[in-house]
Amino acid sequence: MLSYRHVADATARTCIALAVALICGVLMPACSGQQLKVCMISGSFEYESHKSLAAYGKHIEKNYNVDCTLLKATSFGNLPGLEALGGCDVALIFTRRFS
Repeated sequence: MLSYRHVADATARTCIALAVALICGVLMPACSGQQLKVCMISGSFEYESHKSLAAYGKHIEKNYNVDCTLLKATSFGNLPGLEALGGCDVALIFTRRFS
C-alpha cells in the first residue's frame, strides 16, 4: 500500500488521493490495452512534491499499464523537460504558483 503520510499538508494529501482516483479509476479503463502516458510536474520546493510524485509514479507503473515521466523544477521559473507534455495522455501537477 502506498502511503502519503509524509506529506505534511492536508490539502496536498487530498489532491494526491483525487489524482489516484482519477487516473486509476477513470482513465485506466478508458485506455484498455494501451499504455497510459502520465507526465508529473513537481514544482513545490516547500512540500518536496518530487518525493511524493516519484513514489506515486513507481506505484502506478508497477500496478497498471502506465509510463510515468517526472519533471522537477530546478529553481523558480526553471522547469526543464516541458516538451514531455506534448506526448502525454494526462498531466499531474503538484506545485505552488510561480511568479
